[in-house]
Amino acid sequence: MPPVKPAATPATKPDKPETHKPETAISLPEPPKSRAKGMPSWVIQVSSLNSPEAATKLADRLKQSGFSAFVEQAEVSGKTYYRVRVGPDSDRAAAERTAAQLREQHKLDTLIQRYP
Repeated sequence: MPPVKPAATPATKPDKPETHKPETAISLPEPPKSRAKGMPSWVIQVSSLNSPEAATKLADRLKQSGFSAFVEQAEVSGKTYYRVRVGPDSDRAAAERTAAQLREQHKLDTLIQRYP
């Protein structure tokens, strides 16, 4: 009697992972009044995170501490990141004071940037 071959299992494609686009509102603050007069303004970037939820959570924590924090979406090398920023301050000296407070109170690395 010839050997029985096992029944072939049908080839199945692995399920594609679902791509979920979060529906969170990313809002920017109003520019400071000095901006309208052509003066530069400054923001402090404190973090770049992969999820809007994590960025919003950090921004909320900073807002509770009295900082003007917001989340900004950015595309870098085809990937989406969510930046948490504090400010804007009307001058560089004010931004440096804010950055020093963030480093002391929240142990966050800071990067002062011209805005926008």
